[in-house]
Amino acid sequence: MGKYSDKLAFFLQEYGIKYKDYELIDSSRGDNDTRLNYIIDKKYVLRINDQKLISETKLKEIDDLCLRYESIGLLTPSLLKTTKDTYSFIYEDKIIYLSKYLNYPSSEELNLNTSKEMAYYLGKLASLYSDKYLCQHNSMWSLIDLAPLDNKVDEKQENADELICELEEIDSILAKQIKEFNLNNREKIKEVYKELPRCVYQGDLNSSNILIDNNKVIGLIDFNLFGTEVNINCFLNETNCLNVDLIKEKEVNEVYTLAISKQDELMDIVFENYKLNEKEKRVYENYRNITLLFQYPTVSALISYLNSEYKEKALELIRLIISH
Repeated sequence: MGKYSDKLAFFLQEYGIKYKDYELIDSSRGDNDTRLNYIIDKKYVLRINDQKLISETKLKEIDDLCLRYESIGLLTPSLLKTTKDTYSFIYEDKIIYLSKYLNYPSSEELNLNTSKEMAYYLGKLASLYSDKYLCQHNSMWSLIDLAPLDNKVDEKQENADELICELEEIDSILAKQIKEFNLNNREKIKEVYKELPRCVYQGDLNSSNILIDNNKVIGLIDFNLFGTEVNINCFLNETNCLNVDLIKEKEVNEVYTLAISKQDELMDIVFENYKLNEKEKRVYENYRNITLLFQYPTVSALISYLNSEYKEKALELIRLIISH
């Protein structure tokens, strides 16, 4: 029984809904970070959050984005409005809102690779909605400008700093080269950054958020990290195929070549619907360079291998990436 279980009828009355059954999923992260999800009759999800996590304005932006994804053929947990024509209401110090419930397994549960399908949908969304209905905050992939969870620097810069710090004791020359590699790519991006096409994206296409029916992608859930993003930055982050763990069984050059060839294949699918302009072409490889080396899973794996028997192969992989 959750803290608010005896209030469900009262809460749902705000939406003109009666219920028979519910299931509680508690995703809270402490006393000051409440995230309660009541699945109502397997039709709706009543969400109870701390007010710092969400707002009426963000809920409208999420619902508008859900409608855009639905226009390209994906189901989403779109929102319902109260009888007062708002998305949410406040109870005590919590914000309460209601979304549709999508009762489908995820690609994670079914162990399905959906990268090609998602590449198609990325290109389709961007082809229809670039530079339209942008929200003010950035996605978690953001470079230069900060995302809501960033502190002082963007996440890729934070990851770069962590890798450089680790390498300074191992190979100070390489650490300096990485610093220059990062800076040079960022400077090139800054030259045209403000002019690059953008779109609003769901922002977290991990396999637990991709829904499947009959072995095909049918929808997306979890729009908590949605935000505006430079299109090519989003594309290259979501299609990054570098698997550092492969250095345990393959030659480094093969690991790198495999990652690039797989990403190129996925980007060709994106480009079935989306055409790069000249400014995007100009900084495409700069975005790819930063994404390839400084995504969190890559940096985390490299640091782990730098402190293992695979140290030399990890160093070789880093050198290979920054040489391109």
